[in-house]
Order: sequence, then structure tokens, then C-alpha cells
Amino acid sequence: MEILADAGADLQIRVKALLWGESMTWETVVYDVTPISYAQCGLYRQFHRREEHVYSNIEYLYRKQYGTGPSLRNVPNKYLVVGH
Repeated sequence: MEILADAGADLQIRVKALLWGESMTWETVVYDVTPISYAQCGLYRQFHRREEHVYSNIEYLYRKQYGTGPSLRNVPNKYLVVGH
């Protein structure tokens, strides 16, 4: 991801639909996909990504595209972390 973005990949690109896990029991269709929305898909259980990696990827892509970090006010599952 970083190599592509640093080489000038178009972060504004949009894909009409993405089929994840075709023919699997957890098959998922995601519509209107951008690089940032695809990174967010990592939060879906069927994408099997660690939350900290997902948020790191979102932060990187957002900063690369907009020059500033994203506002992460609503962090899913943050309430599950012990001590919060």
C-alpha cells in the first residue's frame, strides 16, 4: 500500500463493487469502494485484520490524501479495552 501510494497511485479511485470471499460462507459484497473505505473493511470480521493495523492504514491513506490525520472520535469496540 505504501509503495503504491508513494509512487503516486490514485487515492481518489472508486470501484463500483468488490466481492470478498466469493463462494465462501462469509462472502461479502462491498459497494462504492475507495482505498480508504477498503481499509475500513478490515474492521469486518470476515476480512480478518487486526484493529490497530486497520486504523494505521486508514491514518496513512487519509494523511497521504488530505495532508492531515483523520478524526477518530467514534472508534468501534474501544469500550471493550480494559481500563476505558
